[in-house]
Amino acid sequence: MSRIMLLAGAMLALSAGVALSADMVQIKTEAEFRKLIVGKKMTHEWDGYTLFQADNQMSGTYKGMKQSGFWSWVGDTVCRRFILDGKNVGSDCRTVAVKGNTVTITRNAGKGKPFNLTITGE
Repeated sequence: MSRIMLLAGAMLALSAGVALSADMVQIKTEAEFRKLIVGKKMTHEWDGYTLFQADNQMSGTYKGMKQSGFWSWVGDTVCRRFILDGKNVGSDCRTVAVKGNTVTITRNAGKGKPFNLTITGE
């Protein structure tokens, strides 16, 4: 039984690191976030785009719906309140990592499911 638990633990540990490659750089400060992300249009892998603005607002589209909201930097995460087509759909904090034009955002302060965005413009 302990071998099964050990194997399951090892598989979980390996799967947790799959989303971020070794050369991805996690953004740790608001200054880095502003330099690397703010003001840059990022397209979603599922249709749409997100733009974090210098005045701490967010804009974009998500599956054909208007996206808006507000962001702030807390610790080593970006926290945001998300509004979709005028409805508040919640808030959470996320870790952000970058490699070239690929941005990996991980929900639940880095403990949730990651997803990728691609920086496509300013």
